[in-house]
Amino acid sequence: MFMDDFKLAQCVMLRGVGYTHGEIAEKLGVKLHQIQYALTDLNEEARLKGDMEVYLRVMSAGFGPKLLRLIDKLGA
Repeated sequence: MFMDDFKLAQCVMLRGVGYTHGEIAEKLGVKLHQIQYALTDLNEEARLKGDMEVYLRVMSAGFGPKLLRLIDKLGA
């Protein structure tokens, strides 16, 4: 895959709220074909493994570490 977990999670989030592939590419600073490849790859994976499983894996891998660091800072 061409993107790290955080950018992939952002890509899924932005697509979910209606951004086009081109808008996502511009917003994340990546090439259009990277967005198209990533979303096509995720779509194929979701068809095999299930939508919820793939969505939760992507979102937790992308946003999970950032949330844990924030929680850690708040607890300190």
